[in-house]
Amino acid sequence: MNYLKLIITRITVFSTILFFFLFSYPAAATDKNNNKSKNEQDKLLKESGQEDENIEEEIVVTAKAQKEKKGETHRAVSTVNSRDLAQKPPRTTPEALIDLPGVFLQKTNHGGGAPIIRGQIGPGVLLLFDGIRLNNSVYRTGPLQYLNLVDPLFLSQIEVMRGNGSVLYGSDAIGGVINLLPINASRDFSADLSARYSSADRGRIFNAKASFSSGTISTLASASFKIFDNLRAASPTGEQIWTGYEQQSFYLKTAKSFKWGIFDKWNLSLNYMYSSIPDAGRTDKLTAQNKLQIYDNKIHLFYSKLKFRFPIAKTSGELAFSFQHFQENTQSWVMADNLIDKLEGENDFTQVYTPALDLRLKSTILDKTLFISYGGMLYRDWVDSELNFRDSEGNWSKLDYTSYPDGSSYQNWGIYLNSEYRLLQKVPDHTIKLYGGYRFHGIEGNSPSRNALPEVDFSLFGNVFNFGVQHLYKELINTSLVFSQGFRAPNLQETVMLGNAGKYFHVPNPDLKPEYSDSIEFTTGFSSDRFALSVSSWLSRIEGIIDREESQWEGNSTIDGQQVVQSVNGDRGLVTGVETAFLTRLKMGLYAGGNLTYVWGESKNNDGETHPLSRIPPIYGMLKLGYKNSFNANYAGFLEGYLRFARKQDRLSTHDESDLRIPDNGTPGWYTINLRAWLGIFNYPHKKAKTFVTLDLNNLADVHYKYHGSGVWAPGRSFILSLRSSF
Repeated sequence: MNYLKLIITRITVFSTILFFFLFSYPAAATDKNNNKSKNEQDKLLKESGQEDENIEEEIVVTAKAQKEKKGETHRAVSTVNSRDLAQKPPRTTPEALIDLPGVFLQKTNHGGGAPIIRGQIGPGVLLLFDGIRLNNSVYRTGPLQYLNLVDPLFLSQIEVMRGNGSVLYGSDAIGGVINLLPINASRDFSADLSARYSSADRGRIFNAKASFSSGTISTLASASFKIFDNLRAASPTGEQIWTGYEQQSFYLKTAKSFKWGIFDKWNLSLNYMYSSIPDAGRTDKLTAQNKLQIYDNKIHLFYSKLKFRFPIAKTSGELAFSFQHFQENTQSWVMADNLIDKLEGENDFTQVYTPALDLRLKSTILDKTLFISYGGMLYRDWVDSELNFRDSEGNWSKLDYTSYPDGSSYQNWGIYLNSEYRLLQKVPDHTIKLYGGYRFHGIEGNSPSRNALPEVDFSLFGNVFNFGVQHLYKELINTSLVFSQGFRAPNLQETVMLGNAGKYFHVPNPDLKPEYSDSIEFTTGFSSDRFALSVSSWLSRIEGIIDREESQWEGNSTIDGQQVVQSVNGDRGLVTGVETAFLTRLKMGLYAGGNLTYVWGESKNNDGETHPLSRIPPIYGMLKLGYKNSFNANYAGFLEGYLRFARKQDRLSTHDESDLRIPDNGTPGWYTINLRAWLGIFNYPHKKAKTFVTLDLNNLADVHYKYHGSGVWAPGRSFILSLRSSF
């Protein structure tokens, strides 16, 4: 009850402040008189593919699994749009999210990076590529390479929905959903070449794209090659050995649209994505324990999508078939005192094969006042693995046990129904929408017996709901209150895995049950031509948190110096927080923006004892101030200074206190001062040709810092130069 009072108090205070501010600022709501030159600048930037830093109406799909204006969504959704990806080219997809409200990036190694959203990380955050689930049954909770396997150069937009998404997307969507939307082919023929150099790791990125469309057929191909040397942090750390790696990625898409008979406006696409990250080193135990892990990850994703519509039935839909082949090769080494030579180690190789079907439908009834979306999905994993050991003489031998027995399988399926009912359709300027949804979801896991371990065979079922109410005033104010439920079923990594899990030696537990989350979220936003502000305040109660507790394997509590642990359903948890963001367009081409996020998490055991939850980030955010202009018909650009910051996090769980990645007294607070400039050059004799240049000066004060829980220190003073040419 005290927790409920706490969140009600916070919502009341923030709502009062927000609405006082909104209604005391009428000029922002009525400022529609942009001058002619300003409109010309906006048009110039838009035609160049680089829209102005204004308050724009983006289209998002994740909150409802269908298209809607971002300003009209009833959930907390942030985006990295095509302009952001082009003007501020990120090194990796995880780093593309670094400036979004409510997203905190933890990096155990330079080749990885996992977002923490509302206290959840790893399998608690669902990853989608074009709506296809990427999470599989061997995903671990650590911040590894999973999200980095998707190249940001293949993306047109990234959408992050914060909060429970299990009704629409099933298991794993407790913290949120990250939907990675790929690029599409342009009209006629176009090509694009880009290169990026970062001085902190001597990183070289090269990408080529080409697309062609003729009539009803379009084709696109893109390939990337990346090389990174060891990452250099500020003093006293300097160069961090074993942090360099390489990456190769490829994306191909072919689409056919139909324009005849009952198939008018149907669309069929065939897609293939490949990505490989070999030799990505994890070094958080290197100095203290002479231990090194090297990850090799690879993914093949084939999928086809059929988009269809039946106008007479006022129904449209999408049917997707996909097949994934995921590989993870983890090498665990004991190093010599020089930290370079390898003495002995293990090679753990795991493969997952995943065929899947997704069906999503939408129907409109009651004269466009009631919208029903419904559908189902079926994903099935087949898992096999192999474990080999190399002794100090360099001889390899196959071990008797493996992380996962060959023939292990995991099935993930569900059906859902979601509705939207619109009230006040005939009342000017005001719209009220009511939302409700339900999902029935099933999980089935099986693993053959091995050695002294019996067969694992379990079936779990989940029922989740959501309800919400939303009020829209014109296109200015959007306020919603949503209750949502989420769940995360245990996967094979938690129920079946036997062996080195990075920080621990993990043993199976076939009796695990799902985590469940009940959340209430209040979101309000204001948007005009010159100013936008959003605030989300939320409270989540989690039951049956999947955690680790000390255990034994064959009578031993430690294996090779690692504590033996077992995943269990443990404490109840409470996570609450506030996320705010603003963007304003000032006079004479100036603009300013920023965001701030606060998260607080605590767990309670059956004895009533409380302690902090693990991996809860500190208060963090960013501020920016910039100037943009279209100089003439041939040039446009901007200059932007920005500040990133995080406060000290010394509120640690027992797991955090034993984590070598976290200093004894907690992770110190930090801030960095950065400067970015972008220049667009277009209207060459060849009218379609454009060139874009971005220069980023990072950490100008050479601050020595890391993100809380990260295993690598962030770059010191450095620069990034990006070039892109399209024609």
